[in-house]
Amino acid sequence: MPAAVPALPLEVTVRPGVSVESLVQLTPEHLELAADPPSGPYRHVFPTLPWDPTGAAGEFLLALRADGTDDPLGEELQFAMVSLGSLHEAVTARWRDPRLPPARTAPPARATR
Repeated sequence: MPAAVPALPLEVTVRPGVSVESLVQLTPEHLELAADPPSGPYRHVFPTLPWDPTGAAGEFLLALRADGTDDPLGEELQFAMVSLGSLHEAVTARWRDPRLPPARTAPPARATR
């Protein structure tokens, strides 16, 4: 009998001036997630489906809208914190001068054991 794996809520906490546009679960099943009623102006809780007992990874796409009127250019800013159970990850970005060409980026670092 497969082990029961609970559904964990995915929490998104945004800073003032940032709103959640959408959260889409891409895998294991494509599904646009709707937030529960807000817990406050900045905290959004999205119920997810039960996790795959085989350990298959789930992928999500989070779209945010941010007002950068008062933010400095070129500094790393935190727009949101995403939490799943005891795991937390900051969503960060830098505003750049739109008159400049796009910055070259390195591929994301991969964790190694």
